[in-house]
Amino acid sequence: MIKQIEIITYAAAAALLLATLALPAHAGTLSIYNKNCATLKGFKNFKRVTVHVYGQDGCDTDTNVTVKQGESKTITLDEYYQEDDSTYKKGRVGVCKYAHEALGTVSFKADVRGTADSSVTCRKDWLDVCQCTKD
Repeated sequence: MIKQIEIITYAAAAALLLATLALPAHAGTLSIYNKNCATLKGFKNFKRVTVHVYGQDGCDTDTNVTVKQGESKTITLDEYYQEDDSTYKKGRVGVCKYAHEALGTVSFKADVRGTADSSVTCRKDWLDVCQCTKD
C-alpha cells in the first residue's frame, strides 16, 4: 500500500513538472480594430486598412496587418531584445517597444510595449485620413 502511494506521488509530481515546463511564456499582444478606415486603389474603395507594426533594433516583429472595416486582428509581439555591450563584454536585455501606423500616413505612435496586451483603434480623422491610436 505504501509503495502504491509513493508511485502515485512521484507520478503526480512528474506530471506537474511537465505541465509547468510545457506552458509557454506569455508574450505581449497587439489587437488592431478598424472602425471606419478604407483604402482607395485606382478608382475602387476597399473597406480595409493595412497597419505597419515595427519595433526598435533587436525586436524581430516587423509586419503589415490588414484589417477589414468593423473587424479586428491580434498579433503576438516579441517581449525582449538583447544588445551587445562591448564595454562590459555581456549583453543587456530590454523591453521591446513598438510603433504602429496606417500605411499611407506619416504619423505614428510608439507606445506599445512587447510585454503588455495592447489595443489600437484605426479611424478616419476630420481630414478623412486613417489614424491608428492606442486605446
